[in-house]
Amino acid sequence: MFRPSISRIQAFKPFIQSSTTVTVGKIPKASSSPASSRWLSGETGPKKRISGHGQPSLLKQALKPSPNVSGRETMRIGQVLAYSTAEEYDLGALHQRMAEAGQCEMAMFNVLGEAIWIPKWSPRFLPDKQSSQNEPHPDNDHGEIFVFESGSFVGWGLSSQVAEVFFKEVIRSESSAKRLERNPSRIPEKETIDYLKSNTGPMFAVDADQIVVGPIVGRTSLPTIPTRTLLSPFLNASITSPKVQPTHDPLLLSKLAVSSALVRACRLSRYEAQLDEFLSKVEHVPQMLKSGNDSPLNKSEIVARYGELLELRQGLSLNEENLLDLPEWFWEDTGAEELHFKKILKEFDFERRLRVLNDKLGMAIELQGRLFEFVNSKYSHRLEWVIIILIAFEIAHAIFVAGHHREVPPTDKEALAV
Repeated sequence: MFRPSISRIQAFKPFIQSSTTVTVGKIPKASSSPASSRWLSGETGPKKRISGHGQPSLLKQALKPSPNVSGRETMRIGQVLAYSTAEEYDLGALHQRMAEAGQCEMAMFNVLGEAIWIPKWSPRFLPDKQSSQNEPHPDNDHGEIFVFESGSFVGWGLSSQVAEVFFKEVIRSESSAKRLERNPSRIPEKETIDYLKSNTGPMFAVDADQIVVGPIVGRTSLPTIPTRTLLSPFLNASITSPKVQPTHDPLLLSKLAVSSALVRACRLSRYEAQLDEFLSKVEHVPQMLKSGNDSPLNKSEIVARYGELLELRQGLSLNEENLLDLPEWFWEDTGAEELHFKKILKEFDFERRLRVLNDKLGMAIELQGRLFEFVNSKYSHRLEWVIIILIAFEIAHAIFVAGHHREVPPTDKEALAV
């Protein structure tokens, strides 16, 4: 791989700084290992793939667009952070987790059957027994959280440190006896978008890869959907809780749409990582077959891996929370929320990545199918030889018996005596 020297980077900087606007296209995701392709990191820029691996590229840092791409005067609220941590959440265990964290009175609401909305969450609400209570918190230590049954959650206005606290203390708490996550990821997938507000412009807009909230004019109550209940208390949560009054958030559906799109982008990254990990296990197989060696996998291993790939495809296309169908509430809502949803997916190059993932998945399934045919062919050849040997043995045995037990014809004297 070409690695530019620091001198070349420094020589390139004046050209970058002299430009008023620099637009960078999406870089296709390609790697030989799941860890190397998972996240891009950086402290600045509107949208980042958070990573705990290595330092960000200096070239990518220099080419990042200006933080304010909306053209309006904006003020930073925080970030919108999406986490995909497992294949599925047991939302029935969420209330128990909140109670164990000393937040049983925290208001939680079911939004259209799509997500659990926590209007205001902060690590300050954790009891003293939690270690995070004694740690310093940034100014943006509280915000909204949407928890999705598909193993993901999205925080609005939270810092990454506070989102990590929610993940470690509520989602994946080591002290809880009841598991919230099913098939948890070893390393959660994360996506972020800057969250800004402005005194001008529309009430809610997805500008490039930023969320900009403008002045709220006219509608000051919750939006409505004619045939569905927008908000309902989740389990023991009370809509009249004194901690929060969620009856005046006209942006709720817009936030839900953006959150749903971010969750899909995160889940796609999770599936990409799973497939990369699978391919790294079988990448040596074609070379071994090319060299004339037998398949390194036996029949049971091939069947197990074939099932693993089919399960991955089922999650992409067939499950209730798949990546192809629009959320059901879009069928009844014709507002701008669906546009926000599609804009976010476009920013994350969702359709192209999904198409590439399906192509890779199809090739992996074909490889396992070929290996299965190869093993079956070897088994059939062995069976044919066993049958041939048995037939030959039976023929030899018949000849041997016929030669030693042949009936002797009577002599002439014996015939006359008779």
